[in-house]
Amino acid sequence: MKNSRWLLIISIALIMIGLVWFVLGLPQAKSTVDWLWATSGDVRVQLEGALGSLSTFVNNLWKSAGALPLSLRIALVGLILLSIFALQQYARQIGKSLFDILPSPISRPLQFVQKLADGIVFLLRNRLAATAFLILTLLMIIYFAMAIIGTMSGSFSAFGFGAPTPTPTLVPSTATATPLPQMPHELWDGKYAEENRLGTPPVEISIRQAIAARDSALTNFRRWLKGEVNWSSAELRLKMNDADAARTYFFQNVGAYPEAVWPLRVREVRTQLDEQAQYLRSLLDVMVRAEAKDWNGALSAAGELDKLANFNISADVQQAIDRSKRTPTASPTIAVIIILPSLTASATPTRTPTPTTTPTPLPTRTPTRTPTPLPTRTPTPDVAANMVASAKNAVSNRDWPVATYIVGELDRTLSASDPRRADLTAWLVSQADDPTLYQDPPGDPAYRPSAPNVCTRERIVDLALTLDKDNAKGLRIRGYVAAWIDYYSTQYGRELNCYQ
Repeated sequence: MKNSRWLLIISIALIMIGLVWFVLGLPQAKSTVDWLWATSGDVRVQLEGALGSLSTFVNNLWKSAGALPLSLRIALVGLILLSIFALQQYARQIGKSLFDILPSPISRPLQFVQKLADGIVFLLRNRLAATAFLILTLLMIIYFAMAIIGTMSGSFSAFGFGAPTPTPTLVPSTATATPLPQMPHELWDGKYAEENRLGTPPVEISIRQAIAARDSALTNFRRWLKGEVNWSSAELRLKMNDADAARTYFFQNVGAYPEAVWPLRVREVRTQLDEQAQYLRSLLDVMVRAEAKDWNGALSAAGELDKLANFNISADVQQAIDRSKRTPTASPTIAVIIILPSLTASATPTRTPTPTTTPTPLPTRTPTRTPTPLPTRTPTPDVAANMVASAKNAVSNRDWPVATYIVGELDRTLSASDPRRADLTAWLVSQADDPTLYQDPPGDPAYRPSAPNVCTRERIVDLALTLDKDNAKGLRIRGYVAAWIDYYSTQYGRELNCYQ
């Protein structure tokens, strides 16, 4: 009878577990399951707190026991066994079991462990095969019951009973693309800059600089073809450098923004800058051929150049070809220079029609025929003086490519003892001198030199040191400039390069 009751309890427990598991797995029971999980979570937190306190007490007790010497540990185990033996003897005297006299929180877990051990022993010793068959039968019953319930729920749904099975719906993606940075109006919009008094936008400055370089190169090239000025392809390359500098300045201001957000005006300027650079390269090709007297090649290159931008360069080249075919006539100046080596003080008497004994008439006849002022004209014009003046003009106008080129030519041309070298060096040092540079960075904000001013002083003092590398004042100014460049490089987080 007792064994039958035990089997009944197991079978009912398995059936209840299977049915509850199945019901909780249905979609309609989702809210109930969520509530149970939330409730169990709260209970679990409270249970974990109680078990944590008990665990801490046991852990501290165990650590205290572990701190004892081995001999005392053995004595402690004997004391625990002696206490259990005393409790067992007391239970026999009063006619109860050991679990009955223990406190309820301790006796119930021990009774459950004992019953579980007795059940396992029963399965292993007495009716293992019959018990296994019974468990398998119960599992089959649960399986068929679940199948029947599933079929009935499907039939109910077909007749409109029960909650409809939820169908998955597509949720549109809410991810939005990161907006691209927009280019500020003060970089390119001339009208906006004028209304807000922000000055000329950098984009407009770059295209104006490139067009100015092209126009200047065209003017000098035409005057050179006509023989009015002494120009060369090297100076044309300096104009190309100006156009390239304008293009670099353009990209320094707009390069931080992707081309996808460039306004229409910025794209137009980009195209125009490329066109100016290509035009100057083609003009250089024409000039190189013209310098080599390859007139046919120059005329052909000029025709290709006019296809890029029709400034009628072909007509200018054709006029230069026509002038070169004409017979050159000697100018009076050239004739005088040619006869200068043969002029002597004794040449005038040979031209007298009738020799006389007294040469007194000769001074009255020679002024119109003897080139008395010519000895003062034999030296060629002072090219070095003109170059010094051009260098000062270029530095004053901050035309750095031209100034660098001319100072380099003067450094190769003038001797070390030439006073013009010393005069130009002193002038450059005076232009580079600025009292605001003498203070240590960061200095007084009211008198602190700006970064563009520091770069200007650096360029000028470098030109001075090109002519005289041992100039004491120039070296001292160069040291002040280097300190301020280091200061602004630290402020900007990047190296301040004044030659970009």
